[in-house]
Amino acid sequence: MFIDVHCHASMFEDVEKEIENAKNANVKLLISNSVDFASMEKNLEIAKKHKEIKILLGLHPEEVIKMQKDEIEEAFEFIEKNITECIGIGETGLDYKYAETKEQREVQRQCFARHIEIAKKHNLAIEIHSRRAQNVVLDMLEKAEARNVLLHWFYADTKTVKKAASMDYFISVGPSIISNESLKPIIEEYPIEKILFETDCPAVLFDGERVNPTWIARVAQKVAEIKGISLQEIEKISENNAKNLFSSKLNI
Repeated sequence: MFIDVHCHASMFEDVEKEIENAKNANVKLLISNSVDFASMEKNLEIAKKHKEIKILLGLHPEEVIKMQKDEIEEAFEFIEKNITECIGIGETGLDYKYAETKEQREVQRQCFARHIEIAKKHNLAIEIHSRRAQNVVLDMLEKAEARNVLLHWFYADTKTVKKAASMDYFISVGPSIISNESLKPIIEEYPIEKILFETDCPAVLFDGERVNPTWIARVAQKVAEIKGISLQEIEKISENNAKNLFSSKLNI
């Protein structure tokens, strides 16, 4: 089976419909990331109703710079309180597109560091956003001796990509691989046992079309072509990769 390792089920208009359509496309497990307090609460509610959806708890770097200190503390208390209900921490990281001031970037770094420590403390996977801050993210992860790391929608220069691979981190590939030929060298070089698939839906638009979990099959087909293997092979490999990242918490 295929797995969408990074989506946002809390934003789905019709959760049941998305699950049904995904299953019909052989995408039988959706891993839903949180971005703020409301999405964490919603994800918990969804996961209790739908075995096809597993959740991560965390604060998106774009959101933390909008929050007051007491709101951030309340959110971290909520994560710890509900830690047994999730299979990982996310979505966290850095986003220097939106954090333009030194103060904003420091808030992001502090929150990111706390997410890393929670993931380590509970031996959980962590899914990371790193827009315009890939090298800072990798440096922080390395210093913190982070484990079970997934760099979501991770595209960077050759040197940075090689560093991520050398650190034994997973990357998740999204719909942009379908038509963006400049991304092909990254997939060619990255170890196949460290590649996973994602949609980041429903917020993502691709060529004017709203992305959904069924797109995983298209992403997988493109990666299989680049790697020179069959769709069936990449399906088995990616499922095993997800098991290695999330350990027994997937229950598959």
